[in-house]
Amino acid sequence: MTEEKPKPPAEPPPPAPAAPALPKPIEPDNDIEGEEEKAKDMVKKANEAAGRLEAANAQTEKLVARQERLKVQETLGGTADAGTPQKTKEEKAKEDMKGLLGEGGLDPFAGEGENAIK
Repeated sequence: MTEEKPKPPAEPPPPAPAAPALPKPIEPDNDIEGEEEKAKDMVKKANEAAGRLEAANAQTEKLVARQERLKVQETLGGTADAGTPQKTKEEKAKEDMKGLLGEGGLDPFAGEGENAIK
């Protein structure tokens, strides 16, 4: 009989591979709430600014309409040239004669009376 040698103890099996690590749980992000508040605040400010612009545009339209009315009134009223009324051809001719001939016209003594240029 042959003698059998005792077998050395078997090597322990290799350890089982470790399970993959689980991702960290997602924590609620408190910044999202802050960003929502910022967005709401920005929308509110934009709406307020739009309201102010609309009011300013309405006021500008009123002022432009008023300026147009005043310009028409000025033009039709004869005050278009530096606020002085327009003169007729006769009035211009009389002024030119006075300027060329002197205040009394041809007769130096005719400043007053029936021979004066009026």
